[in-house]
Amino acid sequence: MSNIIRVYLLIEIYTSVMDEKIAEGIASHWGLGLAHLLERRINIHHPDADKMSSQQGEKT
Repeated sequence: MSNIIRVYLLIEIYTSVMDEKIAEGIASHWGLGLAHLLERRINIHHPDADKMSSQQGEKT
């Protein structure tokens, strides 16, 4: 295997690991905040969303 291919593979592995670590950091820091923002956004546009959600819970 040539050195160029080895270097390329090492860069790919390093980049993949770093991307995973960054994604984990973002998820742990912003995960719950994002869910909260989405819930607020849904409730703003659909005031009956809470009512509909509780009615669906009763049916299941």
